[in-house]
Amino acid sequence: MEELTRAALYARVPSDDQAMRGSIDNQTTALRNAAPHWGITIVDEYLDDGYSGSLPLDKRPEGLRLSEDAKVGKIDIVLFYKIDRLARSLRNFLDIVDFFEGLGIGLRSMSESFDNSNPMGKFAVHMIAAVAEMERGVIQERTTMGRNRVAAEGRWIGVIPYGYLLDTNGHLIPNTTPRPGYQVIETELIQPIFRMVADERVSASTVAKQFTVEGIPV
Repeated sequence: MEELTRAALYARVPSDDQAMRGSIDNQTTALRNAAPHWGITIVDEYLDDGYSGSLPLDKRPEGLRLSEDAKVGKIDIVLFYKIDRLARSLRNFLDIVDFFEGLGIGLRSMSESFDNSNPMGKFAVHMIAAVAEMERGVIQERTTMGRNRVAAEGRWIGVIPYGYLLDTNGHLIPNTTPRPGYQVIETELIQPIFRMVADERVSASTVAKQFTVEGIPV
């Protein structure tokens, strides 16, 4: 009887918010469906929910468990959806490849076709990882340039601070509109908040509690 290839399913998302949980569910579902067509059996799943791919594999909880199981021979191959789910840098990815190759364990991506069992396949793996890292760098550079351009134009970037609004041009302006159901205006509260926190060294939670007792919405 032919021995089944034992596979470890690995999936990761950098944030544990609801949208990212949907992403990790998509990864696992796709890999579970593909495994039978590849003639392999998933013996365990390792899901790092809310951990950065820039961390070494053994610095992530499920990555560490995967590493330990690999060392004792529980698996023959690691399945993952895409390279950037396994690692976010070329150096990190190559360290992971070297680790599993040293144990005689293969790696298989659902989105990128490669086989690291031969020299040409290894070269292809390195090229794919390098291109993926370059694409991330380009995206980050464009994002930074876009933010710098917006800031240079005097427009606000990020979370709108309490007591302010954005006008149609993206500039911060004082919020002079009373809160629904109240007569209080947020801009009137900014000075006492700063005084309590900066001068009186009161914690933000204490300020919030005091305003709640006084019936002031924050």
